[in-house]
Order: sequence, then C-alpha cells, then structure tokens
Amino acid sequence: MVLNSSLLSNRFFYFSSPRKYCYARVSVCPKGDAIIPPFSGKVVKSLLIRGNDKLASIFESSGIKPKPIHISPLGFFKNNKLMFLWIKGDSGFKGPLTVSGGEEYFFHIGFEETIKHMVLGSLGNIDGVEVFNTKWYVLSYEYGEVTLPSESPPISLNNVSYVKVEFRSPINIVDPYKPSKFRRFLPTAGFLFSYNIGELARILQRNEIYWKMINIFNAALQETHNIWDTVKKIFYIYNGKKIPGLTGYVKYFLEEELTKKQIIRKLIENILTHAQIMGVGSGRANGFGHITVKTK
Repeated sequence: MVLNSSLLSNRFFYFSSPRKYCYARVSVCPKGDAIIPPFSGKVVKSLLIRGNDKLASIFESSGIKPKPIHISPLGFFKNNKLMFLWIKGDSGFKGPLTVSGGEEYFFHIGFEETIKHMVLGSLGNIDGVEVFNTKWYVLSYEYGEVTLPSESPPISLNNVSYVKVEFRSPINIVDPYKPSKFRRFLPTAGFLFSYNIGELARILQRNEIYWKMINIFNAALQETHNIWDTVKKIFYIYNGKKIPGLTGYVKYFLEEELTKKQIIRKLIENILTHAQIMGVGSGRANGFGHITVKTK
C-alpha cells in the first residue's frame, strides 16, 4: 500500500505490506479471593506465560522490539462502569489490590499473526492455572482478526467530526525524535501515536519521513482547549516504584482541509485501528497504553 501527499513535497512514503493483527477479549474468574500486584497487568502476563512458557521470550525486556503483543490490565464492571485494576500511587489508597473469588474479570490481548499459534495455545491452556495464590478459570473469549493497512479499516472517519481516545491504563508516551529515558507528556496526536505510525509503516529508525508523518498527525488531529481538564498526570506503582504516566481521555477534532483528502483520512483510520489493537506508547506488553477509540 502506497500513500502520497503534497505535505511530503510530492514524495511517496510507504506502508509495509499488509499484515494480520489479532485481538481477543478473555473473561476469567478466580476461584478464591487473592492479593495481586498493584498493577494487574502482571496477572495477565503470568497467566499467558503459564499457559505457554514460550511466550516468556516474547514478553522479556531483552526480546523482540517492539513487542508483537499488547495486553490490558484486568478489567471489570462496577455499577455499569468499566474499571481496570491498578493502583494510583498518589490516590492515598493504602491496602493491597485484591480480586474476589467467583467474580468475573476480563482482559484484552492484541498480537501480530506471527505469534498467533503461541497466544491461542496459551489461551487453550490457562483454564485452571494457578497464579498469585488462586486458580483462574476461563469463562469465555471473543476473537477477531484484521489486516492492516487496509482500504476499509474498522475505524472509519466518514462523517466524523472528532475522535475521542480514552486511556484505560497508564499511558507512557515515547519520544518520536530521539531515544531518551525522559518521556513526553504532551498528548498531541503525533506523539501519542508515534509508535503506531512507525510500526505500521515499518520505519525502524527515526528519520525525515517518519517525522513528517508525525507532523501530519499533529496537523490533522487537533486537541481541544480543555485537554488539561480531561487528561491527568498520575503516578502508578510498578515493581515497587511510583512512576508518572497519563490517564483520562482526549478529544481530537479533525482538521477539515486535511482529512477530506482520502490519502490522509486512510492514514489516520489505519493508525487508529492499529492503536486500539496494539496499544500506544511504551510498556504495551506489560499492560500499559491500553486505549479505546470512539468517533462522533
């Protein structure tokens, strides 16, 4: 798939050959009450590795980069409100994080087709697995696949005026300009989706074309004036440390002159679809960067 825009001075930039991305929503139930880590992505990760120990090499920090897998923390519904289990380090919450025996929880997984056999093999084996001092049983799971890039991705911007991106787990924005231990904290669209742009285009190093694609996203999706009322800096607890991240949601209005161009609109639709499956930012394989995308 080739995309061309006058914003790139009439140069072509390329998406990679279409690849299949897979996703699943898995409902589980612990047998008994249990104390779990302050970020429940560790529970999901432990379940998947117990189901198939070959996934350990996929999850480990020295493995493939970027990771071909994304998980969410454990989720549940409370008073019809969607919640995910992780402790805010600045919330004043003192007790341990727990799950209740007999209650239903769920998690999301997104992964590339290259590890499909490993992930599905794990899902077939985790029923009755014991982690964090209780057995976990699979109640059900929903599975789907999508090929990206696509001329008709699941997320469409036809007749859409704005995009709402909800942060379901802490967001760690990567720096698109240079590798750095310091993170970005401005959730402009180009920064937020920088991993997805590079991954779907298979741009393995930061270069001029990559930065121009970042700039297109920043120009085409404009954050609203109340962004600091809806996006919050928080601290989450991971491996005993309090780490800063972002939570909340952000609305982006579509810049009409740009997004009425089919080539720009298709670019954005594919990137948003990829982000909803594979997460955004860093730490996606540990449960960070999980989002939902809504259009209106």
